Amino acid sequence: MSIPRPSSRAGRPPSMPVPTPAVTALRDPTAGERAQNETGVDRFRHLATRGSFKCWDWRILPGATDKSFNCFAWSLGFTDRWVEGGSRAQMNRLYHHYMFVDCSTTPNEAEVELYDIPTAPAQLSRTIPASARNPQPRTISWANPRAVVLHAHRRDNPALDAPPGWGCSSKLAKEALIIHNRHALEDDIAWPGGNPAIRYGIIYQQWKRDPTRHPSFPGNEANDYPEAGHYPDDPVFEGGPGEFPAGHPGDTNGLNLSSGSGSNGASGSGTITGNQAGKTTTLASRTVTSSTRSSNGSSNSSSGSSTHSRSSSQTSVTSTASSKDKGKGKAATPSPFRAYSGKSYALANMPSYGKIPAPTTAAVKLAKAGYDATIKSQPTFEAAWAAWIKNWNATKSSNAAAATSIEGFEALRALGPKIVPLVVYKLASDPTAFVGTFLYNALETNKDYMVHPKDLLNYCVLQRQANLIVEMNGLRPAPKK
Repeated sequence: MSIPRPSSRAGRPPSMPVPTPAVTALRDPTAGERAQNETGVDRFRHLATRGSFKCWDWRILPGATDKSFNCFAWSLGFTDRWVEGGSRAQMNRLYHHYMFVDCSTTPNEAEVELYDIPTAPAQLSRTIPASARNPQPRTISWANPRAVVLHAHRRDNPALDAPPGWGCSSKLAKEALIIHNRHALEDDIAWPGGNPAIRYGIIYQQWKRDPTRHPSFPGNEANDYPEAGHYPDDPVFEGGPGEFPAGHPGDTNGLNLSSGSGSNGASGSGTITGNQAGKTTTLASRTVTSSTRSSNGSSNSSSGSSTHSRSSSQTSVTSTASSKDKGKGKAATPSPFRAYSGKSYALANMPSYGKIPAPTTAAVKLAKAGYDATIKSQPTFEAAWAAWIKNWNATKSSNAAAATSIEGFEALRALGPKIVPLVVYKLASDPTAFVGTFLYNALETNKDYMVHPKDLLNYCVLQRQANLIVEMNGLRPAPKK
């Protein structure tokens, strides 16, 4: 990816973009990094034979910690945020939002390439044998957390595509930033794989910056996707049922959508089925989708213009940008942030390449007060939280949604909505605790205090979602005594 270094020209978005570090700054992998990626049980199948790899120290990158950014953020030019992945259709909308264009028909122009496992089934299942208590066998089905886009790399130097050339760079989940060959991380075997297991699958799509819109090109420095371009103002975010990221509201692995205003748009649910007089029992903690996954990365939902109903009590937002300007990503009048329910807040939406606004001091103080008022009644919370975060930190996934299926999540979820103030304070006090947004969404029942999953910028930038949750809870009415 030939991204130029940011200039000091007025109007350039403050976070755009972080260039790939110099090759001279590379270091050899540690013994642990080599075992983890090249020689151990979780190794990349072809990394050793396709050029191996070297590493950069993340501390040379602006705004970065090893856990603050993932591969999708790196592919977009960020080191100060975690950009959550999802389905092919969702990733199409996400990269379009950041002013990239699909160049899969001309792959040699690629600056970013996405991976998934094309043969991964949308659902997984297992059969529970008959027993004295349940005389009929049952089949339990749930959404496959691996049936999403799993990785993105930058293609920095096309001249080094052939092995063993190091022409690409990747952020490996919460681990190293590495340089590698274009095809070294691919697993060209079918689901479910073998030994080693499939990590990322294969490259299925190519993207490049749009030279007419992307702010890294001369003349586009002031461009940003319209701040009024958040869902539901712009039809680009209308994806239809089944197009939410796995582990999020609407296409979820254990999130609480049982109450609160608004529709989640879910397209199906996991079920336990059997020959029990035709009974079917919904497995509430496993929502699955019925959408198919196209080979070209496009959504299978209908396309075209969308009409969005809006409550008369909502604030009306009118953009000063023309439709032509919107298409090119020109700036527009900021709109207020709106929660999942449609409720408007006096919080401006974040531009695509803007800095992530920190929560206000007042909101953080209220979060601390909520924690102090709750923690004595929840003596097991801190230990349960620490155990879950420890397991998350050991997870090799660039999708934080994976945290909903690791050990410790259900133990916290079982504590119920009473621990919401404790989770909010974790989000307010620890910038690396953004994975807690998944626990919050599993517990919160009022969509007035949730971020809409189609509001990609506010939702998929997890630090931003975490900060909005803190702000919204700071405006929540005090409980009646």
